[in-house]
Amino acid sequence: MVEIEFKQYTFDTGLIIVFISAFVLLIWIILKLFRIVQTPLIFELMPLITGLVAIFGFGIAVGRSLQIIKQLQENSRETNKRLDSLGNDHILLKSDFKHFVKYKKSLSS
Repeated sequence: MVEIEFKQYTFDTGLIIVFISAFVLLIWIILKLFRIVQTPLIFELMPLITGLVAIFGFGIAVGRSLQIIKQLQENSRETNKRLDSLGNDHILLKSDFKHFVKYKKSLSS
């Protein structure tokens, strides 16, 4: 999803949708409790709609987090492969160095 940068902070739009929907739902419930809002049945569905939008926004935020975790796992696997190849290269270099020392000793004698 889109990330919004404000000064030094970065906001995920999925979380913004969740908080705005939850805020609208909270205001609606408060106004309904005090009988300030008296609407026909069609508008009674507003809490349901905002709740679904909040769930959708939460799903977007969770999906984004799962993508980041998946990317980190892939990076970790790649790093492990590189470390394994470095370990193999280290063993080969050690072996080559031993042969070089033996060769150098044989030349000096």
